[in-house]
Amino acid sequence: MATGRKNSSRVAPKIIEGLQGVVDAMRSGGRKELARTHTVRKVARQVQFKPEEIAAIRAEFALTEDELAQFLGISVGEVRDWENDVGTPSGAASRLLDAMRCDPGYWRVRLAANLIA
Repeated sequence: MATGRKNSSRVAPKIIEGLQGVVDAMRSGGRKELARTHTVRKVARQVQFKPEEIAAIRAEFALTEDELAQFLGISVGEVRDWENDVGTPSGAASRLLDAMRCDPGYWRVRLAANLIA
């Protein structure tokens, strides 16, 4: 029976080879060469959330501020700040909130699996 350690030792050289290919493409022609030889995706502009939109997402999933904070790995104070228009979600938090808004069925399952009562 193969162990995880043996499998990872076979994967590591492939990862290094792939990363070396990216470095070589950047050195030889920059972004254009990288786009020619590799799949390059641009990240859409960060979604900006209004306080009421964050509260609506939280309500959609019947989450408390504490539960949303726990799921996002942030403090409950940050969630309160967002909802009181004191701060704004980071790029990663904004993308996750947007994903939750776009596919609530998927995220309900993820939340149920990850939140500790």
